[in-house]
Amino acid sequence: DGYLATGDIGRTDGKVIFVTGRKKNLIILENGKNVPPELLESKINSIPYVKESIVVSRRINERSNVLYAIIVLHEPEKEEFLKDDIALINKDLPSYMQITDFEVSSEELKKNSSKKIIRSEYAG
Repeated sequence: DGYLATGDIGRTDGKVIFVTGRKKNLIILENGKNVPPELLESKINSIPYVKESIVVSRRINERSNVLYAIIVLHEPEKEEFLKDDIALINKDLPSYMQITDFEVSSEELKKNSSKKIIRSEYAG
């Protein structure tokens, strides 16, 4: 029918297509909201002293989970600024997409042979 199922999710703006994530990576929250982690990761990775990051869902109790980021820094001495920078990112996001907590990892994130982060290693 003229369609090709790629597993990508995105949006269109006129004749321009924006790919915002992968269907298999989508985080589905208890309230039914869908969160593409790649969108949040790109915002975190745009912080100049951040090397890489991954956003996952972490369960905080029997009934709910939160968005949790694991972040690797280029400049570890700037960790003190990270909380404020995450707050700035959250300010422009709907409440259900906000990063609730994060940790800083001193080790690079685990990757496969094609240099993609292995999400299953970090899923909560």
